[in-house]
Amino acid sequence: MQLFIMTGLIFDEKALVNGVKVFTCAAVDLLMESALDPAFLERDRLRKSGIPVKIAETERLLIRETIPSDIPDLYEIWKQGGMVRGTVPVLNTLDEETEFMEAYIRHAYLFYDFGLWTVIEKQSGQIIGQAGLFVSELLDDAVELGYLIGQSYRGKGYAQECGRAILAYAEEVLDLEELHVLIERTNDTSLHVAQKLDLGHIDRIRFMKERRQKIQKNPWYIGIKC
Repeated sequence: MQLFIMTGLIFDEKALVNGVKVFTCAAVDLLMESALDPAFLERDRLRKSGIPVKIAETERLLIRETIPSDIPDLYEIWKQGGMVRGTVPVLNTLDEETEFMEAYIRHAYLFYDFGLWTVIEKQSGQIIGQAGLFVSELLDDAVELGYLIGQSYRGKGYAQECGRAILAYAEEVLDLEELHVLIERTNDTSLHVAQKLDLGHIDRIRFMKERRQKIQKNPWYIGIKC
């Protein structure tokens, strides 16, 4: 069994941004045992120092934790649609989105050791999307993979490229045994990417009917990485 330090967060139900609960933090470091993962400790140190952790680098892309200066570019990409951010909608104004995302940046990475990350095109240095992992709001005890590439950068294979890098990170660094991707059944492009990522052949992608009243319109496909 791998034992590690877990940074605990205390949730304050009064901490709301436009009705959405955000994280508040009490610095509670739980020392489980002395057998610590040096790589985890280094990520923890970087985050507490305000330095974004580099998640992966591919031939064309850099994937790193999001920083506050990314938010305006990411907000414009989020408004284009294409990926659901858990149960949190894109907020109405940039100021609201900034307040929410700054709380997310400060606390989510520390708490989970993963999250949604910024995707950068190396050649241009431009932010082209966001991708990463998040705890599912629709499946019990599950982690989802999500990816969103800006419209002007779609059709170049970037979603598949960053998806493969994130799958490798999830397996090799985070030691996750299973990931899910939830896709609206009308989103053929994202379904195609999921199939390319070997998240399940078409006969292993099962049909999901309405559940918990959180899916209002279209049933979703679930790709399961086995």
